[in-house]
Amino acid sequence: VDGGFANLHAKVDGGFANLHAKVDGGFAKLEGAMSQLRGDVAEQVARESRRTMIALWAAVITIWVTLLVGYVTLIDVLPETPAQPPPPPAATHEAAAVQ
Repeated sequence: VDGGFANLHAKVDGGFANLHAKVDGGFAKLEGAMSQLRGDVAEQVARESRRTMIALWAAVITIWVTLLVGYVTLIDVLPETPAQPPPPPAATHEAAAVQ
């Protein structure tokens, strides 16, 4: 009986050692996959951040160029356009009172 229990105990211990090795191997594979995924995500975030910054800078430069062109155009056109004084306030009130 003692020999049978020793044999059974050895088989159970061997089975648990085998199971333990498989679980450790599975966790090692999972850890490797998670590490790879973490690296891929970090690379993708960096790439998208660069794209976003380039797009923002392009928009800012476009706005500044547009403002500069508008300013130069305004400076070029202003001396040619005669100033028109606004109508006197009394004339505006009299026209409203007549109606």
